[in-house]
Amino acid sequence: MHIFISSYDFIVDEGELTLSGADHPGIVHHVTSALSKYHLSIENLETTQKDAPFGGTTLFLMKCFVTATDLTPGNLDIEAVKKDIEKLADSFNCDIDLEDVA
Repeated sequence: MHIFISSYDFIVDEGELTLSGADHPGIVHHVTSALSKYHLSIENLETTQKDAPFGGTTLFLMKCFVTATDLTPGNLDIEAVKKDIEKLADSFNCDIDLEDVA
């Protein structure tokens, strides 16, 4: 995630989260709960489903922007966020990426 200082001296972290994998009940709940644990906000959440090219299953796709605003630099441990996201990806057997917003 990218860190920049706005004109009001707030620290703003921004990232784009994408998820793709087999559809599971509660997957959005689990992802959003993991992000809220770090006081991250979700903006422009989009979800969709499509048929997988092979295997006849349904793929679930999710895309959103993740932001955090805090007054103190270094308050957000992005490595801990990514570690929790990786655990979720493993448990749901899906791909979850959290990329910097340039």
